[in-house]
Amino acid sequence: MRAARPTTGTAGEDRKGGWGFRVALLLACLIYAFAAVGSGLDRLTAYKSDPATEVPEPFAGRALQARVWYAMAQENWNGAVSTATALVARDPVEPNATALLGAAREGQGDAAGADAAFRVAAQMGGRVELTQRYWAKRAEADGDLTAASAHVDALLRQRPGLLSDRELLDPVERNDKGQQALAARLASGSDWLSAYLSDVWDAPKDVLTLRAQVLGRASQFGVVGGCDAAAKFARRMVELNEAHIAAQVWREHCPRAGTGLVSDGNFTAATFSDNAAFTSVVSPFDWQMPNNSDVDTSFTPAPGAGRWLTVNTSAPYTRVVASQLVVAPAGTYRLSWASQGHTTADTPMIMASLDCGVASGTWLPATLDSTSASGTQRWHADAILDDSCVGKALTFAVRPGVEAGAGVRGGVVSLGAVRLEPLTRP
Repeated sequence: MRAARPTTGTAGEDRKGGWGFRVALLLACLIYAFAAVGSGLDRLTAYKSDPATEVPEPFAGRALQARVWYAMAQENWNGAVSTATALVARDPVEPNATALLGAAREGQGDAAGADAAFRVAAQMGGRVELTQRYWAKRAEADGDLTAASAHVDALLRQRPGLLSDRELLDPVERNDKGQQALAARLASGSDWLSAYLSDVWDAPKDVLTLRAQVLGRASQFGVVGGCDAAAKFARRMVELNEAHIAAQVWREHCPRAGTGLVSDGNFTAATFSDNAAFTSVVSPFDWQMPNNSDVDTSFTPAPGAGRWLTVNTSAPYTRVVASQLVVAPAGTYRLSWASQGHTTADTPMIMASLDCGVASGTWLPATLDSTSASGTQRWHADAILDDSCVGKALTFAVRPGVEAGAGVRGGVVSLGAVRLEPLTRP
């Protein structure tokens, strides 16, 4: 026999409870919708001033902020001060409110009132842009570029896109003390270093020159931005005909660049993907290796350290196999390299040039220095560099090797340990 189910009331009471629940739920939804609309209108007025008058009172904070911005944009400073005062009275602990009051008073010409408002705003938090900008300007006016750079740093940490704001950056970047202070901020771990190096495509030459000076100072603190970001900076400066600045930043901020005039002379970090010009990670100082249908190239381990660039050619003509940009002052230099494979002292398969263009065809006479027991040879060629172009194309090519029958020439040769060292300078 089944037990009777306990009941809490009559059927009518159950229906009443159900309707009551639905009514409560409906009211909750209406309240939420009201709040959402009010909040949405409130947020909208942060960008458009027209809806400000339609915002319900509980959400009027952003509406008042929008009215202050609108008044300041119209240079209606009295109206801006009046509205900002109402905003502060409504929400005295809101940092944006006090900052807007300070900005409105500053526009009105009330320096003392602006200072008082911004002092309060500064105590409420350091993330308000108006407050940081005010104190940056005050520090610049007082000649305290260390403090000014701290405020600039705080702004860039929040919005790296402000790097294009010259009103913000010029006072510190165009001053030696300011550059040193910015470099110190970068050394403290500021996360806008990558943007400082790589956000370069729309920046003018003089601005990038200033950045290079800051980056040079930062490198003295041990700051390294990385090869990918430095590659973008270097490529842009070469496009702007500032190869020497490009080389400086590349050596300072890319560990694989090394310290010599030739970058990565041992082919340790070279990749064949570098063939795609203008990709985000390729600098003019990386090895560039063109594709040739009758030349196969690969990397093989070299004795000691680094790698060989090994070339297997069946081409009947000389083929360029590797090149990179080199920046060196005018003077006499010795270019040297190691090779292994099909070559003789009289007709080396590997040829080198150091000229303004990759395809100049001006090959340097090479001399065999020595041959090791393993067959590795060391070659050198002396070159006189002038000032006709700041950046020189260091180019290696292979000429046809031995007869392979039916008029086809072929051979395998390896290149490595490339060095460029000054002999004399005028």
